[in-house]
Amino acid sequence: MKKLNLVLVLTFLILSIQAQSIFSEGKIALSEGEYERAEQIFEKIYNSDTTNELALYYLSYSVYKQGKLGIADQLVEHGNNKYKDNARFLQLGVKIAADRGYTKKAMDLNLKWCQTDSSSANAYYSLGNLAAKRSMPGMMVNAWQIAMKNNPDDLNMRSKLGELYLELRMPEFADSIISIGFLQDPENRKFKVIKAKASYDMKEYEVTIDITNELLASGDTLYSMLQLNAFSLYNTGKYENALPLLDKLIENSKKVPSLFYIRGVCLKESNEYDQAIENFEKAIELSIDEKIGTYYASLGESLEKDGSYQKAISAYKKATEYEVKDIVIYQLARSCDLYYKDKTPAIHYYTEYTEKYDTINNKVYHEYAQRRIREIKEDQFMEAKDLPSDTIN
Repeated sequence: MKKLNLVLVLTFLILSIQAQSIFSEGKIALSEGEYERAEQIFEKIYNSDTTNELALYYLSYSVYKQGKLGIADQLVEHGNNKYKDNARFLQLGVKIAADRGYTKKAMDLNLKWCQTDSSSANAYYSLGNLAAKRSMPGMMVNAWQIAMKNNPDDLNMRSKLGELYLELRMPEFADSIISIGFLQDPENRKFKVIKAKASYDMKEYEVTIDITNELLASGDTLYSMLQLNAFSLYNTGKYENALPLLDKLIENSKKVPSLFYIRGVCLKESNEYDQAIENFEKAIELSIDEKIGTYYASLGESLEKDGSYQKAISAYKKATEYEVKDIVIYQLARSCDLYYKDKTPAIHYYTEYTEKYDTINNKVYHEYAQRRIREIKEDQFMEAKDLPSDTIN
């Protein structure tokens, strides 16, 4: 009897060792990319022991890696039904459904995966990716926030969340999460780029200049960093410093109206009116957007300062055909008042300005416009009184 028991034990051990050996052989085949061979091995193992959960999983994975998505899907569904709340099968099911274009099914499985393994950063990261495919930014944010909480050392996840906040126009949140990232990796280039963009969106232009200067000095050729640097210099009134960068941007990019407009402003503020006029005219020539009114207004201002009063008034008039700030109507009225002998057009535009636009925010301009309307009318009345009697019908 003892001999029989010993034989049984030895037999069991031998079979167990053989099974482990075959299983290891299957995993080696997977690691070496021999998916068809791995499928054969794990199918054999599972057929001999249908309770072997890992064998079924690796069989499903081997089939999936061969691109046989329909069969893989059936195997995974079998695994999900047989082994409830199994994160391994749920995760593979998400991949298969996503690859087949079944994003809703993938998301349903992913939600179950998150419920099953709430501490998994990968589960929530995957959920965020699926939410992106389905244009669900709110879920993206929530999922990636939890992923970041579950694995705060994941610097790649931190940068992706920062970029998402920027896309959603939430620069304060992007800045906050990236600032924490700098404690982990002060020289992380992705973090610096996100910080520069967030600072610019928050109108912290000096911070943007410092970061972009550092990146550009290190040989960074990213176009957006050069652009941010130039625009920040422009927004802080450092027009002469911005000009060479704007030249480089215009030289190395498609013809963008806003770049010519900004360069025009920088040239105008540097008293280079001839060149400013050329840039404003180029911005107008290229423009098909709603900012063209602003371009015409700036052109008018430069022409006026250059002494081209008739052209300036024409530019101001053109600006009024588009959506422009109320100050353009005022500038047009004032130009007609200063440079036209006939003040009738000036009265017309002063009146339009006072009737259409808010008097609270521009009280001084309104008072001046109203005073000039009265003065011009009085002058016209007095001129009419002085006319010879034979000119009056």
